[in-house]
Amino acid sequence: RLAHDKSVEMSQEGILDIRAPSRSQSEGIDDDMDRLRLENERLLDENRLLQSQLKCGVWEPMNYKVPSQYWQAHGFNRTYGSAMEDFQDRTNNLVSRLRRDELGHDDDIIVYFGRDGVALRPNAAAYDDLLLPLWQELARGMVHWSATHPDKSLPDVVLDSIELHPRASRIINRGMEKAKATCLHLMNIQVPCTYADFFPEQLKDNEHLTRLGLFDMPLTAGDLRCLDGLISSRAVEGDSPNIGRLDELVLAQSIVGCNEEEINTLLGLARRVSNLSLVNNSIPPRAFHRIANFLATNPDGLLGLIIFDDRLAAGLIKMIARSLRTNTNLRHLHLKGRGATKEGREALLRSVFDIQSLDSCHASNHSCNVFEGKMFGGILPENNSSDVTKVNRATKIFTMLVLSSKEGLFDFSKFDRVPCELYPNLIDLAGSCAQDTSGLTDIYAELTGKRRGPRHVMWDSLGNKRQLNCYYEMF
Repeated sequence: RLAHDKSVEMSQEGILDIRAPSRSQSEGIDDDMDRLRLENERLLDENRLLQSQLKCGVWEPMNYKVPSQYWQAHGFNRTYGSAMEDFQDRTNNLVSRLRRDELGHDDDIIVYFGRDGVALRPNAAAYDDLLLPLWQELARGMVHWSATHPDKSLPDVVLDSIELHPRASRIINRGMEKAKATCLHLMNIQVPCTYADFFPEQLKDNEHLTRLGLFDMPLTAGDLRCLDGLISSRAVEGDSPNIGRLDELVLAQSIVGCNEEEINTLLGLARRVSNLSLVNNSIPPRAFHRIANFLATNPDGLLGLIIFDDRLAAGLIKMIARSLRTNTNLRHLHLKGRGATKEGREALLRSVFDIQSLDSCHASNHSCNVFEGKMFGGILPENNSSDVTKVNRATKIFTMLVLSSKEGLFDFSKFDRVPCELYPNLIDLAGSCAQDTSGLTDIYAELTGKRRGPRHVMWDSLGNKRQLNCYYEMF
């Protein structure tokens, strides 16, 4: 009995110990319960979100597909029918990635028809009302991605080799509008009407669209006029000149010949977009003459121009180079063509860095960074690399003073015509030199016909000590 009483007492003490934890243990239990409560609330919120998405039909893709036999029954061959199945599989997979947030950081929303190494006839995905659910799923997928990434822009939308009837185009456009898409590239898009009837769907409603690319889509004079009018109306309807303005317009293999009316329309487009790219079009030389004269007028809104064309000959490049002397608004110029020569390349180099004298250097273009495709001698070295005109001008002037000197850091003989009272201005200018001068030293060596030497290396290697050395030499 004593032993039994002892054991009961010990067990009761044990129970008491369990029921009366220490203060630290109690606080730990409370923290665990708080964490579990928050986790439970998060899971409940997630479940409610999934339920609402399922109810709206935007969570799981339909994986809808019209079989190959259907296309064969409508007159297409087996290869084409199989390619149509591949097209639908790719699009369904894209929709799934949009909804499951599986797009990579640099991935675009690309919907394309075709097979590598196989010439398909016709070369675009045929339209059929049975495909409308597929386009609806794509539109919903874009809207869903945009809703779940409110702080990001929708990735670029690329539609390639597709026959788009108004019903399908309207579905895609509404999805892009709701998703606030900013970029649309259309490649080999075939429509049952004219492009003039097709463009309003893409441009009029989506006020967020700022970049448009048209590739392999031959445009008539009427199509160009329509495009110009739509882009113009977007800019006019905004609260300020920049609202609705296109940042970028790409016309690639889309201009077939150019009469005077079409050239005027093309220049009108150049006034209404910030960056214009003309790539592999059939543009006659007289159009390039007009473009060079247009650049010389220093148009206010055009910041970038790309011209890739085999008709771009040396004489035309020289004209464009001369136009840069009076243009202070253009920021980027990229030229590429088979007709370029050494003379054309030299004209471009001197337009941005004329080393004949300090006056000619000062009169060079200091705002436009000129790129040249691999035409003659390779790509142009970096020239106006800074967004600040004063930095580009100062770096060129002091690069000239250093590389033309034989003793000391600067060639002060070039200051013979500079009044003494302007020296403080030069000292102030010395503080604006850029840290990277390698492109300018390459240009100087090329224009003087010399190889890079120790002085070029020394000047490039100064880096962030360049300004201090310039100050010291000036004083």
